[in-house]
Amino acid sequence: MYHKAQHSYDADDDAALEGAYEQWRTNYVPRRVTQELRTAQDFDELSETVGEKQVDANVRVSGDLDDHQEWLEADIDLFVENFFNHNINTNQEAFLETFGENVLPALK
Repeated sequence: MYHKAQHSYDADDDAALEGAYEQWRTNYVPRRVTQELRTAQDFDELSETVGEKQVDANVRVSGDLDDHQEWLEADIDLFVENFFNHNINTNQEAFLETFGENVLPALK
């Protein structure tokens, strides 16, 4: 089974949440509402109504690599065999380095 895991990893929890919110909040605007929007500005204004708690509830947000490892291990327990790990914030270099060196090799 394949699984796309949405992560937001950064130096600490606050930075991870800030990055997730900045890059991903638009994904939680109700679809039927977006069909009525006419401009990019309308879309941006509506995305401001999405709170950080809503993003945090739907994305694996943490600055702690152990949290990310535990989430992936829980996926493995559900028989996930292949992952697409997507860091949704813009700190891609740190994500690639730390996950490649620490998280992925430690998985069961």
